[in-house]
Amino acid sequence: MAAGAVLTRACIPPLRKIRTGRFEAYLGDRLKKDGSEPRMGGAVIFAAIVLGLAVGTAAGAAVRAREVLCLVMYLFMLTGVGFLEDIQKDTGGGPGMKDGYRLFIKLGASAGFCAVMKAFGHSCGVLVLPFRMGTVGLGAAEIPINAVLMTVLITAVEVHDCQRGYHGTGVDGLCLTSVTVGMLGLGAASAVINSSDDSAQLLALSTAAACGAFLIWSMAPSKIYPGQSGSLLLGGALGAAMILSSMHLGTFFCAAAMLADGACAAAEKLVFIKTKKLLLKGASLHEHLRALEWSEYKIIVLAALLQAAGAVGAAAMAVYESKLLINN
Repeated sequence: MAAGAVLTRACIPPLRKIRTGRFEAYLGDRLKKDGSEPRMGGAVIFAAIVLGLAVGTAAGAAVRAREVLCLVMYLFMLTGVGFLEDIQKDTGGGPGMKDGYRLFIKLGASAGFCAVMKAFGHSCGVLVLPFRMGTVGLGAAEIPINAVLMTVLITAVEVHDCQRGYHGTGVDGLCLTSVTVGMLGLGAASAVINSSDDSAQLLALSTAAACGAFLIWSMAPSKIYPGQSGSLLLGGALGAAMILSSMHLGTFFCAAAMLADGACAAAEKLVFIKTKKLLLKGASLHEHLRALEWSEYKIIVLAALLQAAGAVGAAAMAVYESKLLINN
């Protein structure tokens, strides 16, 4: 985490140069924005996650190198797509990629990741239902269903961060805080089930540490934003953790705040299309709360509490799943 904080500090000046055209090592007042804050922080978070994965693998974590490599390639693809969009927005080159194209990339990359992981013998084809309702085998639909679920998680993280990468609609530090709490919960929950495979725990802890380090410079008022690259990366990390842990519902519990934000955004859009009336005072839940004059820190605390509750639910689900699998 300390290395991630130092890395973030070192990367702010060169990333800011892309936005402003000037290289300045001095960041200015940490407690005040000056309009030079770059969007491309996802690249820094990606580097910190890869560092965590490398350290964990070298330290003897029970992971397979080819699966880690596949994971890194998947996250790199998503980060790269978002990074190009961030550069385009920061340099005034346009609004970025069309939503349909981005959706296709998210689905395609997620389906490819699921297919490769299945070829490596890491299947995620059983959905465990709560309340002793048993299990559902996904069968031949395993890859497309998992790809859709991963895309839902990525999109929810995008909305939770900010609409289409425009940070005037976001809350500084909200998405990163939610992901940090959620990944810590998911790492603990997946350890209950996967005692012989540390891949999900390693990814969750590496992501949580990277987000925590980045928050030092991104918490309101931000000196760097995660950007489209960051939201795609973190959503992809959540989806990948779902595949590696084989915990569908547990992962969704650990994304409670993001999914609530995304659900409100979807409801707002549907209601407006049908009635031409606004359901909320903003395009998402956190924008609505800001319109009600909630402070950024109050919104972050609410999201963190919701994520913590989801993590408890994930832990309970993990215990339930482990007992169910043992009994079967």
